[in-house]
Amino acid sequence: MRHIHRQHVEAALLFALAVGVAIPGRAAEDTPVRMATTACTGLQGFSIPASAIGLPTSGAVVQTAVAVNASDQGSINGGFCKAIGIVKPQHAGSPNLEFEVNLPLAWNGRALQMGGGGYDGSLVTGLTLFTLQPPNTDTPLKQGFVTLGSDGGHKGGPGFDGSFALDDEALVNYGKQSVKKTHDAAMAVIRKAYGRAPERFYFIGGSQGGHEALDAAARYPTTTTASSRTIPPTT
Repeated sequence: MRHIHRQHVEAALLFALAVGVAIPGRAAEDTPVRMATTACTGLQGFSIPASAIGLPTSGAVVQTAVAVNASDQGSINGGFCKAIGIVKPQHAGSPNLEFEVNLPLAWNGRALQMGGGGYDGSLVTGLTLFTLQPPNTDTPLKQGFVTLGSDGGHKGGPGFDGSFALDDEALVNYGKQSVKKTHDAAMAVIRKAYGRAPERFYFIGGSQGGHEALDAAARYPTTTTASSRTIPPTT
């Protein structure tokens, strides 16, 4: 039964929205926005007020920001800035939501948020191919997208560890709020890095990430979705 269910839900759902005012007469990919490598370290310690996040939190902070060079050994993503931070919980004692935002030095003006899987609980880095992306294709980051992901608002153990659900805020994050909180924190980081918002913002995910996409589209239509496309499941 579980196998059949997984085959039915293993679809990737892509949602796109123009989250900033598009520049007239200019396609997003025509003229990449350049970010100086020295700007990356300036993101470390960047504090995001709770007012910048559209759901109750205690704000967010970028804990680390490291420049990654295209020439680094094993690099598959080109030159970019890797920023990792946390969204702080509203209630003391609840877990942080960890997020990662990867900022290409040559930005195409677009951002791609990647969903989690299973019960979440581990950081989605945004450094790899996305769900069901054809092989031998450049990663979204290499293509010039800002990429981002989160841990869904908690850390989990091996397998399907549902112990996080004993905490009310962690459960709410998993069920309906982590996508929005991650999106809003990332938007603040993007504006700080490039001085502007993305022209388009996309979300993609499979399995639990597909659920996150559909749920966020329904709950936050003004920030999450303007159109949708479903990629059929693989057999």
